[in-house]
Amino acid sequence: MPHIDIHTKKFSSLTALKANHYHSPLTDSGPSLTSYLVVAATLTIPGMMLTEATLSFLGFGIHEPMTSWGQLLNAANNVVVIQLHPWLLIPGIFIVVGVLSFNFMGDALRDAFDPFTIV
Repeated sequence: MPHIDIHTKKFSSLTALKANHYHSPLTDSGPSLTSYLVVAATLTIPGMMLTEATLSFLGFGIHEPMTSWGQLLNAANNVVVIQLHPWLLIPGIFIVVGVLSFNFMGDALRDAFDPFTIV
């Protein structure tokens, strides 16, 4: 019985499949991973936006010479102030629109990169 080691057996099976030596597992799983990576990236950005706005609202973020949406919302933390100056809520609207736009963009990119969708 001839001696065939595992490396020779693997090489012969790869040559039978006409695969090259540089064939990587990422070439098979890469298209499936891209949709998950896009979703993770587009969900991380709104999380960072909300974290920065929350920290600035609480006074732990960006300080006075610079401005932040959370710092601008901090001026509208009283009902009387909101009744007198309702435009102070505009940064809150921008935060909501920014977070939703990144989430919708992530959904659209996930649908575009999904290899299993039938067009």
